[in-house]
Amino acid sequence: MGEVSGEIGFDWRGAVLLMVVAVALHVLTWVLLPFVMAAIVAFLCQPVVRALTNRTGMPLWLAGAGVWLVLFAIGAGIAAGIGVSVVNEVSRLARHGPDLVQDTLVQLLGPNGVQVYGVHLTPQGIAKDVKAHVGAGLRLGSAARLGSVVVAAGIGVVLFAALSFYMTLSGPKIARGALWLVPPSQRPAVRRLLPEMIAALRRFYIGVLCIVVFTAIAAWIGYGLWLHVPDGPLLALALGVLETVPAIGPMASAAIVAVVALQLHNPAIMALMVGYAIGLRLVIDDIVAPAVLGRSVTVHPVVVMLAYALGAVLFGVTGLLLAVPAAACARIWLEAAYGDKPTEMVGADMVGTV
Repeated sequence: MGEVSGEIGFDWRGAVLLMVVAVALHVLTWVLLPFVMAAIVAFLCQPVVRALTNRTGMPLWLAGAGVWLVLFAIGAGIAAGIGVSVVNEVSRLARHGPDLVQDTLVQLLGPNGVQVYGVHLTPQGIAKDVKAHVGAGLRLGSAARLGSVVVAAGIGVVLFAALSFYMTLSGPKIARGALWLVPPSQRPAVRRLLPEMIAALRRFYIGVLCIVVFTAIAAWIGYGLWLHVPDGPLLALALGVLETVPAIGPMASAAIVAVVALQLHNPAIMALMVGYAIGLRLVIDDIVAPAVLGRSVTVHPVVVMLAYALGAVLFGVTGLLLAVPAAACARIWLEAAYGDKPTEMVGADMVGTV
């Protein structure tokens, strides 16, 4: 076994460990997703748990259980409110979908339809075709596939709840076990850099919270105050909460906006809702998220976008959750290993010209 020096770098054991983690994330991305999300929740809960323990003297496990129960109650309440609203909207769309499509087309095309390249398109005909295609899709097993996805999601939620509970109670013990996986020669260096890495990760997740708040406020202003959409505050809350789920969250947000817009029977409001959703998505993805997250972890917005792209391609949703934290930790490690920062590698005059 090598000598424990505390110097920052890599040896073959560290490289093998990183390769094993990368392969596991790539192959088991959906299996590991509840574990990663539970670890993030437990990580964010640890300061509160420690504060309760220090102030009240209660056992660590009791403080962790109390914090987890409060978070679970809040999350369950929000999920129940949003879930009931979504189920009601989807049920209404399933019952009256063809009629809604026909009414919307009547307003867009007129009651007699239009001629397009010699083909007479009528609202009644298009609605009938839509209904036939939906029915054919259901007969082909779409309902069964949707049911399997719902069951898998339910299992994932239960697993996430159980994992977050145990990780919140045993966070420090799990962290010590993870540190044991680090090669002995690198453990002193890791211990020395951990406080800075933890601070960067905490700033990152606070930045995510800021994006959630921004999304909810922007959606409430657009859909509630401006367009006066029914249940505007609840819609805004749902869109904000969904920002915490990479990839799937934005797609679910777009689906919710589309379902709500389809039921308004007003083509102008529908177009404004869809346009506002697209504009808000572009602002969040290309301006707010890179700027906020990049500043919170002192990583350039271009690196943030590159990390998201690589994480999504290589490791799916799990990669999106870990992309920016991994980039922030890599920056801290490289600065400590090289003893300088990227801006110190060139002169001031050159920096001004880049």
